[in-house]
Amino acid sequence: FMGNLLGISEQKKYLHNLGVDLIYLNPIFESSENHRYSTADYFNIDPYLGNNNSFTEMCEELSDVGIKVILDGVFNHVGADSLYFNRYSRYNNLGAYNSVKSNYYNWFHFIDYPNKYDSWWGFENLPTIEKKNSSFRNFILNNKSGVIKFWQDKGAAGWRLDVADELSDVFLDELRSSVKSIDEDALIIGEVWEDASNKVAYSSRRRYLQGKQLDSVMNYPWKNAIIDFMKDKNAEKFSIKILDIINNYPSESLDCMMNILSTHDTERIITSLGVDFTNFDQEKKKDYLLTDEQYKNAVFLEKFASFLQFTLPGVPSVYYGDEIGMQGFSDPFNRACFNFANVDSELLTHYKELASFRKKYKENFETGFEFGFAEGNVVAFYRNNILCIVNLSNDSIIYDEVLSGNWIYGNKKPFFTDYGVVVGPKSYVAVEVSIKKVYSNKIDRYLERILRPR
Repeated sequence: FMGNLLGISEQKKYLHNLGVDLIYLNPIFESSENHRYSTADYFNIDPYLGNNNSFTEMCEELSDVGIKVILDGVFNHVGADSLYFNRYSRYNNLGAYNSVKSNYYNWFHFIDYPNKYDSWWGFENLPTIEKKNSSFRNFILNNKSGVIKFWQDKGAAGWRLDVADELSDVFLDELRSSVKSIDEDALIIGEVWEDASNKVAYSSRRRYLQGKQLDSVMNYPWKNAIIDFMKDKNAEKFSIKILDIINNYPSESLDCMMNILSTHDTERIITSLGVDFTNFDQEKKKDYLLTDEQYKNAVFLEKFASFLQFTLPGVPSVYYGDEIGMQGFSDPFNRACFNFANVDSELLTHYKELASFRKKYKENFETGFEFGFAEGNVVAFYRNNILCIVNLSNDSIIYDEVLSGNWIYGNKKPFFTDYGVVVGPKSYVAVEVSIKKVYSNKIDRYLERILRPR
């Protein structure tokens, strides 16, 4: 659609003003399909996007405004139309499909050569790689000549690993060693949709977060918890889902989770909040737009959702266009072109202010979390000495643990009294705490909570 790497460079001022520090790009390597999860050549940028020099130049341009780039590492499968498989003989070299004597033949598992082979979820355009194959591992991970080394040398600051569940432990172990040997601060994020601390995949208990594989993962459990909270307003249920991850993840992984509200695989946040998409007619999804009333309500809730996304542990990741009100159901309707002709300026201002707030108090949000309160439609938690409260109810509430402080962010200003901080209805606030109520011990605090009149 005429978008390319140069186009990203040209928007560096917009990205910088939005508060972006890091860009995660979906696959940009050569491919015959526009989603590019069917890699054709790991060592070349897709010509529709530019070339290898374009990538380096983009990284340098973005670096000038403090923005780094991580790439989508698609190492579970390649394209049938690729250098390595070459089913359609588009490439001059000998692919695995062309001959058993191909250098790539042992990368794949053929059931009935050449037309029947293992592929990702049965899609024949995506033949699956044998990740334990030493030749493939060397091709990707070699510290001197591998794919990882090649792109990090050209400017990549890390990797998001596609379908991490399907990558073997030995592959992930070696990948971490390769990535960190080049740059110990390079980020490794895995695509894991469930709790990554106790994930069982293909009858094997995974060890993603034990310090030898991933830095962290995409945070789908919290994405779902936040959206559910916006819809059912059940603070207790929300707190349970949040605390599951808080209690299960090592702090090092918790603090760099990729906190998402939308992705290229899921409905855009504004559509999720505006309409019940679970039983929505598939035929209507392509051209569907929220009504004015649905859109207004969804924008209102998106502000609450993004406040949680930006203040809970982890790193907020804004899917392109969510900050300007782009709509869309799941793939492919969530992958429309960035629409600068239709910008919701109010929502864009909200995201800019939210990012500015987080950066101003960066030290508070780098690590540290304490849950304060979850009851009815209200949730409260601390990020060090910053208290964050979301009140989705129609009534004001008194949070009695904090007696004094300064309002630093939110859609309404709270009031401080001798009995606690008063937070208005339908509000989200962040308070820099000056005085907290002192309890002799945690039991006293707990008893006061459960025994006070409701």
